[in-house]
Amino acid sequence: MVSTPTRLQRLTTLASGPLFLLVPFVVFALHQGYALSRPELLVCLAVLTGVGLLLGAAMMRGGQRVHVGLTALLVLVFADFQSGWRIELGAPLVGALVGVAALGWLLREHLGEITSTVLAVALVSTLVVGGRPQPPPESATEPASERRGPLPAPLIHFVLDEHVGVEGIPAEFDPQGERVRALKRDLEDWGFTVFPRAYSRYGTTQASLPNLFNFSERDTRTFESTGKFVEGSSLPSNAYFEEMTRRGYRIHVIQSDFIDFCGTPGEISLASCTTYPLERLAPLQDAPLAVREKVRAIFGMYLRRADLRREIHKRYDRARQAAAGRGWSWPRWPWGGAGRMSALTSMESFEQSLSRIAAVEDGEMIFYHLLLPHFPYTYDAACRVRPGTADWLTRKAPGENTGAARALRYPLYLDQLACTHARLGELFASLDEAGTLARARILLHSDHGSRIDVLAPSVRNQTELSAADYVDTYSTLFAYREPGEPARYDRRVLALGPLFEAWVRGETAQIAGQDDPWVFLADGGRLRRASLPDFGREP
Repeated sequence: MVSTPTRLQRLTTLASGPLFLLVPFVVFALHQGYALSRPELLVCLAVLTGVGLLLGAAMMRGGQRVHVGLTALLVLVFADFQSGWRIELGAPLVGALVGVAALGWLLREHLGEITSTVLAVALVSTLVVGGRPQPPPESATEPASERRGPLPAPLIHFVLDEHVGVEGIPAEFDPQGERVRALKRDLEDWGFTVFPRAYSRYGTTQASLPNLFNFSERDTRTFESTGKFVEGSSLPSNAYFEEMTRRGYRIHVIQSDFIDFCGTPGEISLASCTTYPLERLAPLQDAPLAVREKVRAIFGMYLRRADLRREIHKRYDRARQAAAGRGWSWPRWPWGGAGRMSALTSMESFEQSLSRIAAVEDGEMIFYHLLLPHFPYTYDAACRVRPGTADWLTRKAPGENTGAARALRYPLYLDQLACTHARLGELFASLDEAGTLARARILLHSDHGSRIDVLAPSVRNQTELSAADYVDTYSTLFAYREPGEPARYDRRVLALGPLFEAWVRGETAQIAGQDDPWVFLADGGRLRRASLPDFGREP
């Protein structure tokens, strides 16, 4: 016989719905350093409370089976947001759901009281303690050792992540060549030697940069020979930093938390290391956006934490693409263009670092891995934040780009590229004003191209790859400025690795151009060579 729930049981069951949704979100917001009193956060909390009350009402009115079933589902959603588990649609998920439901059925008479009490305690303790906010970027500095003899000229080395080469900008998005000429003019005006037809042999950061800084060209997709890349991994070795140390440089690193350049073993004179977190919500607080757009961005970033959401999103978009092929139009997935903060946090890091870079001294090298113009495409050409977060697109639609998806993304990318160079121009002006520009060495390069391709560069796709797919992936930036050297525009086709090594040795004028340039295509866990089509455009 099923007993009639008491008033307390009904109220606690009702309360458990919003508590299941509020607890992980409040932990997330506080961890990100976002004030709960902000209007956009209050809206988020109100939305979650409303949805939670609907779920609580369904559990309260639907009987024990509905109560237990929804509770089991909410427990898995809660775990998805609060843990680092990889949850995928399939038998393991069904098994976990059945197991949680079985436990809930055993506790069904007091299930609402148990869950609401545990969740309420978690919420109150989180609010009292304040969570563990994500710390701001920190710099750990070692004391300078006494050095004798003349010090080398100041060196500023930027890796501008995902920056296409000057002549790799597609003509279809720059038919009059205005963007190519503007980029060429900006770099030459500041005294740079530009290699507009430079290219990377690799299509990923985790393959490109470790090989580049060790003067190697390995044919594996792994970050190091013993395992795959995991975000935050340190380079296993860095021959470039060791060489700069031997030349008398004390190295200051400014990096994201994507790859760690500071934890590499070896004889490296690391003077300081500043790390900025890529996915940090706090910069959104002061962004010039409407409350509804901030709500969209916050929920977008929050929902990106959930593996279940990601799996459902993937399957929906695949079905949407299949429907489009049959002439049916389905709506875009909600928050599909929002949720990535890396452009905001990268720009914040750059602005905070301007004065430090401008104050570089003899014997100092500043190495900066800047995730710009890397997606999401948050800034227009004038460095204004795009007012609609749905336009903060990534380089690909879920799955593969269509021609229309690429055409939507490339102009946004090129605007963010123009913004990046506008900010660099401000830095160069500061260096000039400080009297440092004339004696500083500056290197600008990327790791690969824009990667706004239609087909991924793999052996599996090789017969269908277009010239544009290759250029989008591999054309990359390389430009340097040396004291006393005039600006040059060198149109030789040169691979990034040999070009970088030649720059380190001071031999870029002697390096030979290539008649048959080649790149690596992905082939399972290995890489295979393929010829690179011509991509030179007259500026």
